[in-house]
Amino acid sequence: MKNKLLITNTPTTYGIIAVLLHWFFAIAVVGLFASGFYMVDLTYYDPWYHPLPAWHVFFGILCFIVLPLRVLWHFFTPQPKVQTDLAIEKKLAHIVHKL
Repeated sequence: MKNKLLITNTPTTYGIIAVLLHWFFAIAVVGLFASGFYMVDLTYYDPWYHPLPAWHVFFGILCFIVLPLRVLWHFFTPQPKVQTDLAIEKKLAHIVHKL
């Protein structure tokens, strides 16, 4: 099944929907944090004073809307098994996924 684009998850791999949802949230969270951190020092005359907060709010609301879809996708598709023999990696993977 290698090199085949899968829509849904299988017991050994994640599908394209899970991957896209994951990377959307990874990029969005980093972008929201960075833009929020940057906005603290904006002055009224800065060219980003009005558009950056608007984009920040837009992506925050978009994440709020898409989050239930990601949670539902997680619960209604199979999750791949951890593919490692190292006990420490299994333990860390379990802890990180719970967080």
